[in-house]
Amino acid sequence: METSSMETSPSKRRLRVLVPLFTLVLAGLVAECGFRLFSPNFYRNETSFVEDIRIRPPNLDYVINRSFIDTEIPEVALRTNERSYYLPAARFDDPDVTIAFLGGSTTECGAVQEELRFPARVSTLLESDGIRANVLNVAYSGNTVHDSINVLLNHVVLDHPDIAIMMHASNDIGVLRTSRDYQPRMARPLDASDVLRWLKQKLSSHSWFVARMRYSIASVQGMGAQPVLVREQNVLPSSHFPEEQFRDRLRAYVALARAFRIEPVLMTQPYAQFRTDITPEWIDGTAQDEANRVIREVGLEQDVLVIDLIRHLKEHVADFNEPMIVFYDAIHMTDQGSQIVAEHIAATLRSARILEPRERRPLVR
Repeated sequence: METSSMETSPSKRRLRVLVPLFTLVLAGLVAECGFRLFSPNFYRNETSFVEDIRIRPPNLDYVINRSFIDTEIPEVALRTNERSYYLPAARFDDPDVTIAFLGGSTTECGAVQEELRFPARVSTLLESDGIRANVLNVAYSGNTVHDSINVLLNHVVLDHPDIAIMMHASNDIGVLRTSRDYQPRMARPLDASDVLRWLKQKLSSHSWFVARMRYSIASVQGMGAQPVLVREQNVLPSSHFPEEQFRDRLRAYVALARAFRIEPVLMTQPYAQFRTDITPEWIDGTAQDEANRVIREVGLEQDVLVIDLIRHLKEHVADFNEPMIVFYDAIHMTDQGSQIVAEHIAATLRSARILEPRERRPLVR
């Protein structure tokens, strides 16, 4: 008997696989057409939304190259603990007070030495007065008031701080002047870019090669995206700052903090008049003066402590408008500037009587 007559040819084997597969696909198409004609789709408009909590990842161990502003100490660490707060954080097991700091890159102080970043420095200064203050700095480059409200509600409240200090102005100006509102920072439908970002994060955590490539790109671009005004034809003029949306979110921040028995504190955001090659293009002194005015007005209206950093610099630091004294680019602080600011924050908190233990200090209003 011939062997070929006993074996199934390759073409017949493929046919046995393809026919059932084709039949299954055809049946699915017929079913789909039938349901489209005779049955409603109750999930037709369903979509998934995503809203970023703009904080650094936990246990971050990053190196910032700041050689463009300091050649003697060209690199500084940017590290976080398991709760995404910048180190040093939670220095005391049994603190007298816990203070959270919210803001953008000017509060993050990424180019400042770790122990000299003003939130951390405030803890050290208060310790010299016998006050054990844990500081939770959760600022993030590019954040606005809207972002910090989200961070406070969905992250910080779990750590039960006594005080929350927030400083915002320039990033809000950038977002509001380009978009007219905070819609870019609100929830949005999930799309392919979110999947790609998740994939990038997963690959970076498991592949040293991918991590190195990502680090190299981040070192060139910077760790956080600033609200650069890229569509100049759509940007509102500097004289027009949509302040009511900014004002409303400051009020919302105050109300949210108090709802969780946290004492809210506002800070004006300082800047200098000089300009250099590395000064961000989105810095607008006119609009920032307006934003700082709104911060003061909301503080007065809501009976909230306002730490007026810009006024302090103007009145007590004669050369703050000179490069590399307080700021290296007119808005981001040097090591020295961070210490100057920290001293004023610590002094203001001492005099405001909100550092006393909960049972002795006035109740949150």
